[in-house]
Amino acid sequence: MSIVGIEGVDFPYYRTKVAAEALVRDGNIPWTILRATQFHDLMEVYLGAFTLLPGLAFIPFDWQFQPVDASEVAQRLAAVVLAQPSGTHEDFGGPQVRDFKSIAQAWLSARKLKRRMANLRLPFKFSRQFAEGGLLAGGHRQGTITFERWLAQKYRSM
Repeated sequence: MSIVGIEGVDFPYYRTKVAAEALVRDGNIPWTILRATQFHDLMEVYLGAFTLLPGLAFIPFDWQFQPVDASEVAQRLAAVVLAQPSGTHEDFGGPQVRDFKSIAQAWLSARKLKRRMANLRLPFKFSRQFAEGGLLAGGHRQGTITFERWLAQKYRSM
């Protein structure tokens, strides 16, 4: 299991994942690598970090993600594991490409949080690459559960 787009984003964790993929490819054991876009849960982790100050949400508005539900990726991963090794498998992406501002707005609304949003411009190469769509799966939109649907299921009792 790996992450869509990691070879084009300059982030330490992603460099480690690319190196791990290379080890798998160069090994003597038949293999399959399935890459997926970011899980809905990761969007929430990021948003939690960007909303630590009371009443404020500093969000990199132009970051782009294609969030996917972990359960849908798990189903695909199970099928891949049960099949014969097939090398690099088709990317698995969420149903929508979203900017981080719209993701944050949906999250704040679902959680009934009143926050003033401000655009956080990060001067890092990876931030520009996120904004340029470096982690998107292109036309691969196999996931069906949108971020809003995931939020509604998670926060329906609020």
